[in-house]
Amino acid sequence: MCIIRVSDWLSHYPNARPIKWLKRYGQLSLVVLCFHLIDLNVIGIEGWLTNHLITHMGPLVTTIIAISYRIGFVTVAMLAIPYLPGIRACFLPRQYLFRRLQRR
Repeated sequence: MCIIRVSDWLSHYPNARPIKWLKRYGQLSLVVLCFHLIDLNVIGIEGWLTNHLITHMGPLVTTIIAISYRIGFVTVAMLAIPYLPGIRACFLPRQYLFRRLQRR
């Protein structure tokens, strides 16, 4: 119910920059999920980072850094996908399969 209320409230501000970012995350949620899993299962930097930081900074700061890293990683992937031809055809075939990226 809270998510519905917050979403309803946010829908009143469709041109705000944070709302545009949330909309982009929603449109590319499958890409975000895939790269989150790649980071989690293949790369695994967050686990290493957490293990090294928890003794120096405590659990709260370490958790904030770990969450920021994960959000940053998928954001970079989400922004890079349209510019990588082979990968964008795999993740976004309806948009980019047979077209070149057009500059805005």
